[in-house]
Amino acid sequence: MTLESLASLGPPGPVRRRPLSRDAQALQFARCCYDHLAGRPGVAVARALEARGCLVPADGKRYDVTPEGSAWFARLGLDVAALKPGRSGLARQCLDWTEREHHLAGPLGVELMAALCARGWLRRSATTRAVQVTPKGWDRLRTRLGIQPA
Repeated sequence: MTLESLASLGPPGPVRRRPLSRDAQALQFARCCYDHLAGRPGVAVARALEARGCLVPADGKRYDVTPEGSAWFARLGLDVAALKPGRSGLARQCLDWTEREHHLAGPLGVELMAALCARGWLRRSATTRAVQVTPKGWDRLRTRLGIQPA
């Protein structure tokens, strides 16, 4: 079919999509992305840490951790200085496929996810990459970062 013949067909009709299953909705909302938190909560955490001056976007899609950030992570039991940087540094920006904004990745993102799970703020699914924010987690995210439940 030529381009001209496609143009003569007129504008396309509305795109019909199947509703997402409950599992797909859960995965879209919050999930693990290479062992760090992604989805709306992951983006919200990164945004809040930037707004509080804990993380500063840097060259090469990295985040620099500020002294305020090191102190914030220490209150969660994470020793930022003890973490071994990866190829892209200690903390990096990872573009979230559903939110189209960055969440926190790299060794710091992995350790943060582990700490939030260990404290009962997050619960990982046993069968998928989906992550659930617990009621305790929403309370702590609200008090420590100003993040409200969706």
